[in-house]
Amino acid sequence: MILRSVNISLLTLILMTNCSAQSTNKCEGKVEIQYEKTSRKTKQDGLETDRNMKSVSIEFLNSFNHKIKGYINGELRFDETVVTDGITGMSDKYFGYNYSKDTDLPLVKLSIEDLDKCFEIEVLEKYKLIYVFLSENNEISVRYSNTIYEAE
Repeated sequence: MILRSVNISLLTLILMTNCSAQSTNKCEGKVEIQYEKTSRKTKQDGLETDRNMKSVSIEFLNSFNHKIKGYINGELRFDETVVTDGITGMSDKYFGYNYSKDTDLPLVKLSIEDLDKCFEIEVLEKYKLIYVFLSENNEISVRYSNTIYEAE
């Protein structure tokens, strides 16, 4: 009887360990990925980022009123409540990362706490801005861009 109890306890411990290990690994939420080409007008208007920078900015647009945590290479870099303006769809909350001293391009993980949504994306050297959109249906889109958006 004692041996059976030890086996059940050991099995329970193994299952609990496996579940907790899996929950801290990658999050694989569904995200639509977009790539924005910089227009000639954007360049003429001076609204293009400097493509030589070794940094990225992650910005939040449309329908956010949520607690968001942002990680770069597993390290918490952003922990804020993001509220986007109902008219412009913009927010004053964002975070950036300078990867000039890194050997590899960073991995960004975003968690929208109160929606229980999480996803990971890679930083692409070609793009300096990552815009994260939330639809009214709580669907997430990520847009890689070099175009600086301004409120109209």
